Formats: sequence, structure tokens, C-alpha cells
Amino acid sequence: MLYNSLMQAIFAIVKARKYTALLLLVLLFSFVTKAWRINQPDEYYFDEIYYGFTAEQYTKANMDAWVFDTTAPKGFAYTWDHPPTGKLLMSVPIKIIGVSSLSRRVAPLLFGTFLTVLVYYFYLALFPGQRIGALLSALIISLDGLVLSMSRIALVDVILTTLVLCSAVFMWRGKIILSAIFFGLAVSTKWTGLYLLPVMFLHQLMVFDWRKSKAVLNLKNMLMNVTKFISIGIIIYILSYTPLLLHFGWEKFVDLQKQMYWYHTGLKATHPFQSKAYMWPLDIKPVWLWVKSGFGVVQSIYAVGNPLVFWGGAICVVAVCVEAVRTKSKKLLFLLAYYFIFWLPWVFSPRLMFIYHYLPSVPFLVVCTAVILEKLITTCKRWGATVAVCYILVVAVTFAYMYPCWTGMPIEKTTGDNYLWQKVLK
Repeated sequence: MLYNSLMQAIFAIVKARKYTALLLLVLLFSFVTKAWRINQPDEYYFDEIYYGFTAEQYTKANMDAWVFDTTAPKGFAYTWDHPPTGKLLMSVPIKIIGVSSLSRRVAPLLFGTFLTVLVYYFYLALFPGQRIGALLSALIISLDGLVLSMSRIALVDVILTTLVLCSAVFMWRGKIILSAIFFGLAVSTKWTGLYLLPVMFLHQLMVFDWRKSKAVLNLKNMLMNVTKFISIGIIIYILSYTPLLLHFGWEKFVDLQKQMYWYHTGLKATHPFQSKAYMWPLDIKPVWLWVKSGFGVVQSIYAVGNPLVFWGGAICVVAVCVEAVRTKSKKLLFLLAYYFIFWLPWVFSPRLMFIYHYLPSVPFLVVCTAVILEKLITTCKRWGATVAVCYILVVAVTFAYMYPCWTGMPIEKTTGDNYLWQKVLK
């Protein structure tokens, strides 16, 4: 009798915690697939010669790495053209472990893995209690190749994406100060984080009651929240430059901001793997990050999305737009605002761009997909569940097939030639 009662209690706990257990399994899968052989290639590749190298110089207190008018060793360059927070975060494990191909990639790995959990909680923040959709979000993003490849290289884009999503979660929950802190961290990683501001304004317009009797009071509250948001962001941005300010002074800081602006607005460079922003949702043009071949074997690393995640996500974004208009849902509007604000401005940008600039939109793309899948499951019952399961299975099979070209696994050259994205580059 006691045994039966104990077993019933255990099963009840397991049932209540099943989504947590499944989330932990997805998280483990996300970490393992991102971490496996992450120290390979055991060399600087692609823009690691800028970002990874600069993060390493931060740990050595090399102040030349902070400013624009110094020269790096041959074959490397200091990334003064972006703010320092992302590189400072990368420098922490480098300081602990020492300079190596592994240490400079630890921070992107951890942030990319945490993105899996964060998408889950962002979904729940928007749609409380809908754990199936939240779990689908976490699973789909763990199966995406762009997130995977950018979590395995010493660049700051996946760090930026995670900080943006942290700000979004706290913003929707009304935690303005916490949201502002992550806004400041995002902007001080890349200026792309500034796109959080328009969504902040939209959120404030959505949450307050604008009936005549309450309009004046709520306008004051909104202005107070916006002021806090911007002020905290500015403070964190300036604090990120503390070493520069202490060593060079305020004038150098101001000069650096001018140089950063002139650099990005006047950039005329070209690159064989550059792409236009309208191509990104279609997953058309990858970035070939690294290749090594010999003895009939080829190893390649591409920054490119899982095509089933990107193509399915693009369809679901359209479906969510239709649903948002039909239902006048503020939640869906908020979700779409995040997706489009981090993508559409790039469409009008004349500067050099790559598909990984689309990365901050990918979590919101994935959430749009999960929204539609959950709606199918809840409204169409067995048919909807079948569609959702089939979609996840196809995404997973594509992930398994594409995994070697996201991670640089050695494969036979004849097999490597079969990858669609390799043929595109020829």
C-alpha cells in the first residue's frame, strides 16, 4: 500500500514536471551538438582574427585593442568598430582557461545554448500556460544551423541575439529596469541593439489605458519608463568602455564613437559571400566560414540556416500576420514587431551584409512557427498534431544531414559535393 502510494506520488511529480524534463533534454541536445569538437579547427577562422583576437588582447590588458588608431600584428585586426561588451564577455573564459581555440569560443557556446531556454520562456511570457508551443520553440531553435554555426565561432552575433531576447522577455513581463539593463548590454555589443527602442515604445503604447480619464497619468508613466529605459542603456554603454575612459579619457571615447559611425555609414567593401537582406528568409546565400581538404576528404563550415526552419518559418510569419489582423492580438503584434525590426532595416542598408546579420530575428521566426504549430494542434486535434510531428521530424532529418557542413566534420569529398549550399558557391 505504501509502495503504491509512493509510486503514484512519483508519477504525479513526473507528469507535472514533464515539460521541464523535456526542456532539459532539448537543452542537453543543444549543448552537445554545439559543443562537440568546438575546438576544431584549432586555428583562427573567418572573423575570429578580429573578434576572438581582440577578446584575447583584452585579457592581456593591451589598450591598443580599444582604439582605432593603433596597428595590430600582421594577419589580425582590433575590432574597435563595434562596442566592447560582447568581446568582454568572450574574454572571461579566455582569462580563466588561457588563450586557445576552445576558450575564445566558450562564451558564444554558452549564450547559444542558453538561447534554447530563453526562447521557451519568451513563448511562455507571451502565451502563459501554452507549454507545447514553448517546447516546440526550444526544439526548433536547437535544430537550426545558423544558430549552431554562430555558437561555435568567436564572434559576438549569438551573444547579441541572446541579450536582445533577454530584454524582450523582461519587457513583456513589465520589468522595465531589467529589460533596460539587457538593452544596454545589447547596444554595447553591437549598435543593432538600438532596434529594441521602437519596440519599447510600441510596448508602452500597448500596455497603458489611453481612455481620456487616464491618458494624462499614463502618458507620464510611459515617459518615465522610456526615460528609465534609455538612461540605463546609456549608462551601461558608457560603463562598458571603462578601461578606455580610465586610460585615454573622455575625448578619445567621443572620437571613437565618431569613427565607428563613419566606418559603418561609409563602408564600401565587398565580399564573395555577402548577401542582400531579402535573401535571408529564403536561406539562399551562406557564408563559407572555413574549408580544408586533402586525401579525398573535405571539411567545411557554413553559416547558413536549416532550410526547413527558415522556409517553414517564413510561411508561419505570414500566417501570424494574418492571425494578428484577424484577432487584433497585441501579443502577436509584439512578436511580429521584434521579428521585422531586426530584419527589415537591413533591406534598405547599402553596406556589406551577411546572412548572420539575420540572427537576431531567428528566435522570433521560430516562435512564429511554434505559434502556428500549437494552433494546429489545439484546433485540428489529430490532423494538426500529425502535421506538427511530421514537420519536426523533417527538420530533425535535415539537421542531421546538414550537421557536417555546420561543424567542419571530415567527410568524403564526393559526399561533400552533394550539399546544395556548396554547389551554390561554385
